[in-house]
Amino acid sequence: PTWSLSDRTLLFNGEKVRQFSAQTGKSVLDILSTFEECGWQNRIDDPLSPPDADATKLALRTINLGLVRLRFKKDGDGVKWEVIPNSP
Repeated sequence: PTWSLSDRTLLFNGEKVRQFSAQTGKSVLDILSTFEECGWQNRIDDPLSPPDADATKLALRTINLGLVRLRFKKDGDGVKWEVIPNSP
């Protein structure tokens, strides 16, 4: 994936998979920006400070809304992303 904070666009294999609005919460932006900064490792430590499981779950629900090829989910004290099997 590729994340552009400046235009709030998430790309996968060069294709736009999600456009986020100007009202998108800071938690969503922080998670995606951390993945981008870390070179899209499969898993990152939860970037929300202080860690808040409910805020992270809500942010991940927002990120996943409408995604067909990718999924983001909580993984212990971190967050991970994966390709959805059999996705187009």
